Amino acid sequence: MYACLMLFFISNAIEGQMISTGAFEISYNDVPIWSKLESGRIPSPHEMFQMVENMQMGAKSS
Repeated sequence: MYACLMLFFISNAIEGQMISTGAFEISYNDVPIWSKLESGRIPSPHEMFQMVENMQMGAKSS
């Protein structure tokens, strides 16, 4: 229980630090898949997982 609470607080602190910089970029195998500067927002966790799954499926079919 304690570990879950610590993980929650640490992840919120990291997220707060990333948001405060204004830039948030996600890359997969050196391919940019998300830019906060271009989209104007941070993706939801569901969107991030979907993007990574799509990139992995694309890599498997190649």
